[in-house]
Amino acid sequence: RRNKYFQMYNEFIHELIQKLDLHSHVLILDNASDRDIYKHLSESQAYISMSEHEGFGIPILEAMGSGCLVFAYAVRAHPHDRH
Repeated sequence: RRNKYFQMYNEFIHELIQKLDLHSHVLILDNASDRDIYKHLSESQAYISMSEHEGFGIPILEAMGSGCLVFAYAVRAHPHDRH
């Protein structure tokens, strides 16, 4: 079960896609199998990571490996790490 904040964020993203009429350009993969994810990544032009906390960044690396242009936050694990 999703927490209410995730649900609110998810609804906001879907409303934004609808408001900007992007349904034919945006694909949100939620609970997809690995096979489906790889298929969609290989057919996509770009991958947008909406997470500031992507963990190890595996989805970003998978997108890069599929040849997608990747858009993601430029954040580090520690806010004081400037190296």
